[in-house]
Amino acid sequence: MKKILLFSVLSLFIVMVGCNSNGKNDIYGEYTFEEVSYLSPISSMLKDTLKENMKDGKYIIQKDLYKVQSSELNIEIVSPKYVKEEIDMDSLIIFETDFFRMNNIKSRYYIYDKDGNKTNSVLFVSPNDLWISTRTNLTPDGQLIVFNMIKLSH
Repeated sequence: MKKILLFSVLSLFIVMVGCNSNGKNDIYGEYTFEEVSYLSPISSMLKDTLKENMKDGKYIIQKDLYKVQSSELNIEIVSPKYVKEEIDMDSLIIFETDFFRMNNIKSRYYIYDKDGNKTNSVLFVSPNDLWISTRTNLTPDGQLIVFNMIKLSH
């Protein structure tokens, strides 16, 4: 009887931990604009302008659809592939490193279209938050330049 009770409690604990951690690691959902969290110093756009253009944005991240709709940007990718990578701080340009550390951003999802082409959209993930960057570049030596980071809200 004690074994059955112990097994039941252990099973319930595993299910509860699985449910709680699922929300943190699951990127799928419908989101709205929360804020412009980062704008590269080399960007020609002002933070207020980007905020105004993206504030009405709707962001849908599903297994079979990636969609961004705003006055600034309209993207629709059917059958996207999300490829998760851990972030190597050494691959970031120096002025971006502090933002990533302060927000505990450890991984990113590159988004590929159904033909396997890498898009200009990247999702950045911390334990509690999600950002989208729609313009990223790599320098010839492989360092990542992030032009902006839009924080999303459920």
